[in-house]
Amino acid sequence: MSQFQPLIIGAGVAGLALAVGWQQAHGAAPFLCERAVAPGCQGLGFLLLPRGRRALQALGVDPCKELGGHPIDHARLVTLAGKTIAVHRFHAGTMALELPRLLAVLRQKLDAAKLLVGWPFEGLCHSQGRVEAVRFGGGRQMPADLVFGADGAASRCRRALLDRRNDQWTPGPLARVQEVVALAQDPWLAARLGSGLLKVQDPGGGLAVGLLPLSSDRLVWFVQFDTARYGRPAPGALGSFLERLLVACPAWLQQTIAASDRTARHWQPLDLDPQAKLVGPNLALLGDAAHPMLPFTSQGANLALEDAWILRDLLRDRRDPGEVTAALETYERLRLPLIRHYSLAGRSMAATFVAPGPSLGMLPVAP
Repeated sequence: MSQFQPLIIGAGVAGLALAVGWQQAHGAAPFLCERAVAPGCQGLGFLLLPRGRRALQALGVDPCKELGGHPIDHARLVTLAGKTIAVHRFHAGTMALELPRLLAVLRQKLDAAKLLVGWPFEGLCHSQGRVEAVRFGGGRQMPADLVFGADGAASRCRRALLDRRNDQWTPGPLARVQEVVALAQDPWLAARLGSGLLKVQDPGGGLAVGLLPLSSDRLVWFVQFDTARYGRPAPGALGSFLERLLVACPAWLQQTIAASDRTARHWQPLDLDPQAKLVGPNLALLGDAAHPMLPFTSQGANLALEDAWILRDLLRDRRDPGEVTAALETYERLRLPLIRHYSLAGRSMAATFVAPGPSLGMLPVAP
């Protein structure tokens, strides 16, 4: 497919993974255009489930040797008093990964000259129904006859695909349940967690704290909260918001969070209906641009890795525009049912989460 000029919008998990896969299949990486001057990520750690692990390995990344994956074999849900409500066993091979480390490893596998930072996507140029170029901020334009939109949940590529020209268009409504997440250096607690994810639930509903070990001395903690009940943190007041939110939690948990809340991030996911369209004749969405997930399914990064793997294989050895369009349509048919399944599962779990009483739906869904 050397005659094609592919272009990837967004250098997160999905975009980088696809670039690595494309380089494997075709010998050269496509250009990646990233809006941020210093590419980063919203997440800190995530569960790599079997589907994501298979995709990573197919893309030539060893999650143990290269990413230092920490095995996770169960999730335990407990009350504020420490009573176990439920235990969920994971499939063999599930592990916790640091998201920044994954992004760094993927970037290292690519030609650095192909990653263009500070290139905000603005729109597409079409000719006879197909994309022929991409417009960026500053009046820049780049020819491309195969475009991949991997620019996150608030995707501008999704807007372009759906032909939303209204200047008042917004990415979508914010989810009712939001998260605060941070890294903590705590050898004692990480050792106590071992190979398990722990979630501490408020029996009144709408509030939970999760602890995910990333190694023998590091962990990610996250606080999920119902904004209808607890509101949102004011700018610059995340620490005091957490202090108020967690006043009924065990002292050791409050201390763990207070010790690392300076690095905490407030994540405000979108609550969107499942996508009905992922592709055009020579345009495809992947990752969060195709399927923004609510913070319960643990599927976002895993689906993004799988998107990249599937697109790589479907587009291998495609020689003409008609074959490319057919391959993208196959990708859409394969992904839409799975996206709908996990999107609806996330909404169901969110509804259960905000209701009073033990919420078993707070545990990650099966891979």
